[in-house]
Amino acid sequence: MPPRTVAEIAAAGGSARSYEASVDDAEADATMVDAILADFGFVDVLVANAGIASRGRAVADTDPAEVDRLLQTHATSAHHLSRLVLPSMRARPRGDIVMISSVATAHMALFGAPYNMAKAALALSPVMA
Repeated sequence: MPPRTVAEIAAAGGSARSYEASVDDAEADATMVDAILADFGFVDVLVANAGIASRGRAVADTDPAEVDRLLQTHATSAHHLSRLVLPSMRARPRGDIVMISSVATAHMALFGAPYNMAKAALALSPVMA
């Protein structure tokens, strides 16, 4: 959350803080969630909206590391962050996890297999508390 947004929320009488971690760093994510829980005591909403594009190559020309990187960014990180926030959600009357996928899962564009796979994995991984 940009500092301006935090300031606007505070000016309106709310409480807000800014946190930062990369979805490809599980330790940093855990540290961030720990800080949020220390400050607020719970997480009510998680929006999994991280995304990067693939390089647009044919499957035969795609480096396996690219597939791993996109799956990590789009799907694995969403699972990991969900796992981190679910305990605080379960202790409350309600918690919501929103997974942002893509129309790519319906159209599967050519030369985008890693992206298509990663977004499909995210779309097929509903969180069941």
